Amino acid sequence: MTASIGTYIYEELTRNPAVAALVSTRIYPGMIPQDADLPAIAYQQISNPPTYSHSGNSGLWNARVQLICVAANYLAAHALSETVRLALDGKKNLSTLRAACFIANVFDRAEIGPEILENSVQIDVEISYQEAG
Repeated sequence: MTASIGTYIYEELTRNPAVAALVSTRIYPGMIPQDADLPAIAYQQISNPPTYSHSGNSGLWNARVQLICVAANYLAAHALSETVRLALDGKKNLSTLRAACFIANVFDRAEIGPEILENSVQIDVEISYQEAG
């Protein structure tokens, strides 16, 4: 694999017309910059364990990525999260990565600070893919 899972997520979301219409390219690794325009999305890979069989590493991986959708108000944050969910859920390939992508969880964020407490939604995405080789 030549790119990170985050790179594939970024490419997939920026190429999706519905997501791009809402955030353009305001999709950031890690954190959304303080001075960034909203709405915006932050993403981070939180795990990527390999799958093992009795013979050892099978070459299959199961990445988990968290996306935080932030907007100016609660309804806009939920609209953005729904657009992102529709763009990724059940996706068979991400960019050039042969993968299966599924939504694992969607929920309001509560611990990221009072100024955007009601204006962000977290989406956890699971991506299963085979290591190139």
